[in-house]
Amino acid sequence: MKIIFSRKGFDASGKCGRIPSPILPDGTLLSLPIPEWENRSLVKYRDLKSVNGHSPAKVIFDLTGGRDVKPTTKTHFDPDLRRCMLPRRSGWRPIFGPHPSCHTHMTKQQVKIGDLILFFGWFRKVHLVNGTYCFTPNEPDLHVLFGWLQIGEMHPAGPQNRRTAPEWARDHPHFLNDSRANNYVYISSDQLSIPRLKKKIPGGGVFEKYLPDLRLTAPEPNRLRSVWQLPRTIYPERGKELLSYHSIHSKKNPWTHATAHTLLRTRAKGQEFVLHADECPEAISWARGLITRNG
Repeated sequence: MKIIFSRKGFDASGKCGRIPSPILPDGTLLSLPIPEWENRSLVKYRDLKSVNGHSPAKVIFDLTGGRDVKPTTKTHFDPDLRRCMLPRRSGWRPIFGPHPSCHTHMTKQQVKIGDLILFFGWFRKVHLVNGTYCFTPNEPDLHVLFGWLQIGEMHPAGPQNRRTAPEWARDHPHFLNDSRANNYVYISSDQLSIPRLKKKIPGGGVFEKYLPDLRLTAPEPNRLRSVWQLPRTIYPERGKELLSYHSIHSKKNPWTHATAHTLLRTRAKGQEFVLHADECPEAISWARGLITRNG
């Protein structure tokens, strides 16, 4: 089994929102989908329904001051993990369309049906001031896990494949005006299937509320958000390659084995990091626990 860490949501670049996604005052994790600048979407930010009483369009407008991204701006709503955010056709399941180059990378890493994607993004705590969402001063920037999707199906995307896609999926942005080669969408399994999982859990979904075990960024003061603290057992033992883009044999080994945990200095660029959990079965237990407690 493989576990894919997939970075999604608003990011620092001008085309991707410029700000972190919010950890809202009630703890709700709201990953903000990036804007769509290539006319590959039918959805505007104002179309997104409220989550736990929080309007995504208002949250974005308040936190950005209305710059760049407006309620009428179209959004690349992907991954699509929350049923409540849009009207749904019968049969809907969580769905994700990786960038074609990322699909190519995952194919080379032999990612297949049954493998598990853990989505993470850049987050910061916010609070309300007279009804306006504001970033909370002195709160750190964090990488936080916000959802999961176990791959149940892989479909070629693009307008040329729209008619053969499930009807409920045909308005996904990867089927609209996107004829790039190696364009695929991944649809979740009906039920999560992980060894020794004892609960019935959907094959894809979100972690609704922020809890410390969803935080990837190491808790030490002044840490970059890209430095992660993982369980001690998630480490490339005996020189084996464990995580794509993060070779233990690189000039600057990104892995540090501490007494109680592992520190990983993650690549600043890159959207999908593939962890070969068969080389580290403890990673499967860790992922199972995260989803069981927070899913």
